[in-house]
Amino acid sequence: MIYEIGHSQRLCEIYPAQKRIVIDKSFFKIPYYNIRVFILLHEIAHLYTANEMEADWLAFKTYYQRGYPIRDSIIALTRYITDKRNAYQRAKKLLDRLYEL
Repeated sequence: MIYEIGHSQRLCEIYPAQKRIVIDKSFFKIPYYNIRVFILLHEIAHLYTANEMEADWLAFKTYYQRGYPIRDSIIALTRYITDKRNAYQRAKKLLDRLYEL
């Protein structure tokens, strides 16, 4: 996996074929470490799936299993990862799947 710090239209973008993640400099302005971790896990999950909901779930499972707070993953999802139109729907779907953990 290659991590590259540069300019991107998003906070992070992944290029699965090249196994490369581009992290925009503005990513480091996110004030909470836990939120940055979730965002990176979400992008890494795209190595395994192109589906946004599945990437959310893979990131969420890994994040939760490592003891990070659920609240911060929801903040990451609703404020930083998704567009506002479907952010809360995606967060709700994650929370609905908590029983699977």
